[in-house]
Amino acid sequence: MKPGSAASRGTVAVATDSALVERGLVQLINEQPQLRFAGGARSLRAVPGLLARSHPDVLVLDMRLLDDMPARSMPTANMPRVLLLSHRRYACIDAERLQPHTCTTFHLASPESEIAAALLTLYDCERKAPASPDCNHCPARRRLRRPKPALSARECAVFERIGHGDSNRAMAGRLGISVKTVEAHRENIKAKLGLDSRHALVSAAIAWLKGDLDLATLNPAPRERGRLPPG
Repeated sequence: MKPGSAASRGTVAVATDSALVERGLVQLINEQPQLRFAGGARSLRAVPGLLARSHPDVLVLDMRLLDDMPARSMPTANMPRVLLLSHRRYACIDAERLQPHTCTTFHLASPESEIAAALLTLYDCERKAPASPDCNHCPARRRLRRPKPALSARECAVFERIGHGDSNRAMAGRLGISVKTVEAHRENIKAKLGLDSRHALVSAAIAWLKGDLDLATLNPAPRERGRLPPG
């Protein structure tokens, strides 16, 4: 892509309630010859108007705006490709509320050069819509994957449902297993992750979904796994 006139440059809008974050992003965007700042919004409710006015190629969205916003209130009309900025350790469950528009995520403290490179990647993308199946193979989207704890696929599914607040009976019905098998999975998860109580298990599952669980701090207990009863 060759630098051109202001009209031919890619446009990037910014939604954040932090004047400091917005100022830094505006400077970063305008330093890129291929990009220009298209406008900003200080609340999620202001985003639809921003998109309708500026029709940006990319929206940089501060995920702190999502903290108090119900999922059903998420504005998605005219949504361009989205780069999420997060204060979380990694992509959280809230990122799924903007699928398939979300292309990548960065921590607020990420190097500016990495964020700039990602913005250019999203602008350069030749696909007509961010819902293309090919998007699943895009390197930018790798950052959206939550790190997996050292659990089996079924245990991960149970761990996720614990984070959503499901009861054992609800999990059993959703996953097609017995309540006793769910209970056994819960005990195995606690042992594998070094969690010593039901409260610790629930807190860890919620933190994992929210992007706040530091897997490196988990201390698995040196004990043998129990045998699962028939599902």
